[in-house]
Amino acid sequence: MDFYYLPKEYQQTHKMCFELIGQIEEFLVRDEYKFLQVTTYPIDEVEIPNIQKEDFDVWDYLREHNQAGFRLQLNKSIILGLLKDFCYFMQESLDCSNKMRLVVAYALLRRPLVDNLKILLRFVYDDNFYDDFIKRNDYDPAHLNDDTLREYLDKTDSIRMANSIKGSFIYECIYKKENMGSILNLSNRAIHPVTTRLWNKTGEMNFNFMFATHADIEHLWQHYYAYLPAILLFYVELFNNTIFCLFESEIDKDLYPKKIEKIVDIMQKKPSKTQ
Repeated sequence: MDFYYLPKEYQQTHKMCFELIGQIEEFLVRDEYKFLQVTTYPIDEVEIPNIQKEDFDVWDYLREHNQAGFRLQLNKSIILGLLKDFCYFMQESLDCSNKMRLVVAYALLRRPLVDNLKILLRFVYDDNFYDDFIKRNDYDPAHLNDDTLREYLDKTDSIRMANSIKGSFIYECIYKKENMGSILNLSNRAIHPVTTRLWNKTGEMNFNFMFATHADIEHLWQHYYAYLPAILLFYVELFNNTIFCLFESEIDKDLYPKKIEKIVDIMQKKPSKTQ
């Protein structure tokens, strides 16, 4: 891995973050998880002429002829979308940090960490998610009131190996408005030149991050690499548990302990003597 402007004290953590994202990316690139992208369904011979029509819509067909298949395909499509979003945005964010483009790095954290985590939590824990997602054109699954968000994050405590990383800690890191260093607040400032909320106000004679000094950049690096490993570990375990539970009839269950072993290996790596 090439490093540009990233100070040596953050380089090992930077590598570790990329490796944790790689554990999520495996669901997209490894043959063992190809079932997420390819699904076969039995088709009645009489339906073949309809399937061959140019205006054929697989979603309409499944909804009418195979409700279980429709639900399965929807699950896979949502999971794939969340996986791709997470990997692409997080990898680009890390690249921007490496190039000392910290404002862009924080802006890229917004969608995967602030918005899509709410969607994933709703997908896993909200019993009304499917009906609302399918039937309501005004439904916003990324909108959660604070109490429900905390409740869902607390529920993740029972499914993860890293017991030291509680859902309440993730709330503090990502969503807590009173925490000036939360991803919510910092990504807002990264995206908007001026923020006016009382808890995240730009202030007079200022634009968010435009006048950042070297000391400010160093502080942003410290914060970025202090928060990100825990958040990534949380996300890795949440994705692992969700996918292995949701698609247990198609997935090789022996892969799960191997993924856990790999996570432990990544987290136990020591900085090299050259850093």
